[in-house]
Amino acid sequence: MNLIEEKEKLIEQLSAILDSKEKEAKKNSKIAQNMANEAEGAMISRYDTFKEEGQYLAGGLKKRHEEIKSQIMVFNKIKNTSLKVNEKVELFSIVNVEFNDGTIEQYFICLVLSGEKVNGKTIISLNTPLGKLLLGKKEGDEFVLKIQNKVREGEIVEIK
Repeated sequence: MNLIEEKEKLIEQLSAILDSKEKEAKKNSKIAQNMANEAEGAMISRYDTFKEEGQYLAGGLKKRHEEIKSQIMVFNKIKNTSLKVNEKVELFSIVNVEFNDGTIEQYFICLVLSGEKVNGKTIISLNTPLGKLLLGKKEGDEFVLKIQNKVREGEIVEIK
């Protein structure tokens, strides 16, 4: 499989993951709303807040569902971008990074599903600290990642 086909396959898999997450969020939102609607309306005691808690849960799940739908819209707009072999880190780059402890991590730069692992690649968004740091860098460039008083040094060993 050539590089463009590999990227296309990754994008198809991410699209399927997003669709699955959207269906799950929609289902959970409906279940929570139904449970909240079926709860007793009046509080029996001052500790009885099931209906109120159910409404908060339903609202949170509905918000999560809307966020996923928004991610799908953005992803569908950009996923048909012409794919290419990248010389510097940008959207849809596959980046191999060697950290100073000797570990090598492979990342796929995307706008959605940051943190997911697909085919041995960790998906990172351009909005993450590492994504922002890698953006625009080339093979051989070194970087220092600082997150919550932890420092990790690394080098970009390959960009595809």
